[in-house]
Amino acid sequence: MPALLLVLVLLGFATPSWAVYKCSSSKGTVYSDVPCSPDNQDMQRLTVNPPPADDAAHERAAHEKKQLHALEKQRAQDQAIEQRARAKAHKTETARKQKCADMALRAKWAREDANRAPMRNARSAEQAERKARRLEERHALHCQA
Repeated sequence: MPALLLVLVLLGFATPSWAVYKCSSSKGTVYSDVPCSPDNQDMQRLTVNPPPADDAAHERAAHEKKQLHALEKQRAQDQAIEQRARAKAHKTETARKQKCADMALRAKWAREDANRAPMRNARSAEQAERKARRLEERHALHCQA
């Protein structure tokens, strides 16, 4: 969009010269872009030339175009870096959620084993209870903020 604006501004400097007609009559002098009426014999055609080319303006425009290109390139690089960072964060979060789900499932299974353990003997019940409690604590530590 800014490049289009720059082109339009530069085209303004390259406009063709237009004819201007000076018509004198008893009512006064009139300037017009169309020829005077045929009954007016005192007609002069004036040529309006565009102002001379401003080399400094062309240099500024070229410099600004280079700056614009550099800024657009930098913005594209910044957006690419930002996109990679978002993708990495998403991947990390997905892996963390998967790990937490796995830990929750292991804690659930350990709790179920602990609840069935008293049927066997006291020592295995105590070990199963300890294992379930440790897995639940690990899950709470890593997954609950």
